[in-house]
Amino acid sequence: FKDGELNILETIFQNTSNQTALLFSTETSEKVETVSYGSLQASIKKYATHLLQLQIKPKERVLFSSPFSIDLILLYFSCIYIGAIPVLLSDSFSAEEIEERRKLV
Repeated sequence: FKDGELNILETIFQNTSNQTALLFSTETSEKVETVSYGSLQASIKKYATHLLQLQIKPKERVLFSSPFSIDLILLYFSCIYIGAIPVLLSDSFSAEEIEERRKLV
């Protein structure tokens, strides 16, 4: 739709219950973490506050080079929440590869 907008976070912020929002595990751990909607919402707002303190502005691109983790998910959602644009980079990229991608965005 022309000029249409979709905010994926609306589904998170419409439900502040203890109902499960995420089930999360990594390759390095068999433990499955459970995150509720309420906890997810509180964490996103907390991370967003820190991003704003770093003076990240709406429509600014934020590059992340990190292994997949719950923190990375929270940072990604927090960028969207404040209107910034998260750009994920593989944690296996060299410094030169990261610099090349930084120039592209």
